[in-house]
Amino acid sequence: MEGGNISKYNLNEKKQIMKNEYPNSDNNKLAKKLGYTESTLRTKASKLGLKKSEEYMNKIYKKMQTGKKDKQKEGKI
Repeated sequence: MEGGNISKYNLNEKKQIMKNEYPNSDNNKLAKKLGYTESTLRTKASKLGLKKSEEYMNKIYKKMQTGKKDKQKEGKI
């Protein structure tokens, strides 16, 4: 298996899980669940035409902005 992980899902199950979960899931967590590396997960998602949802991307962007503000307050930026 890729990434040294043994997955309990067959290929069709993995595709279905990716279609259901990829748009709103953290890549690291989903990759581990499926027994893939993050790179492999992104490649497979691309081949399936999957993208992150706008809602998920906004959530990530807000987290990044909060982190930057915290670092600015600490004088690290």
